Amino acid sequence: MCAGPACRPSITVTGWGRTRQLAATLPEELQAVPLPVTTGDACKATYSEPGDPFSLTGRFCAGPADGSKTICEGDAGGPAVRDGVVVGIVSGGRGCGLPGSPAIFSSTAYWGSWLQSQ
Repeated sequence: MCAGPACRPSITVTGWGRTRQLAATLPEELQAVPLPVTTGDACKATYSEPGDPFSLTGRFCAGPADGSKTICEGDAGGPAVRDGVVVGIVSGGRGCGLPGSPAIFSSTAYWGSWLQSQ
C-alpha cells in the first residue's frame, strides 16, 4: 500500500497571476506549476477557525507544505488539470507561497451538474 506525499495525485495549474507575493508586474507568458494534492486534514487544519470549521464539500487543496510553488493574485478562476482533464478551478488561498498554506480549488466533479446547467 502506498502512503505519504508521493502517493497523492498531483495537478497542473495554469494562470496569468503574479509569480510571487507583492510582485509589481504580471507575467508576460502563461505560467504552469505542478502541485501535489494535500490531505483533507491538512487543508482543514489550515483554514478552520475556532468555532468555524473549514468544509471540504466541493473543494480540495493542493500545494507543497513548504509553499515553494502555488497560486497567487490573478490566478483565480484558472484550471487545475490532471491527466488532461480539468479537475478543479482555482478559488483562492492565503498569500502566495506561504509555508503551510495550500491553495483552495473548487472541484469540477462535485460541481459538474451545476456547471453544465449554466
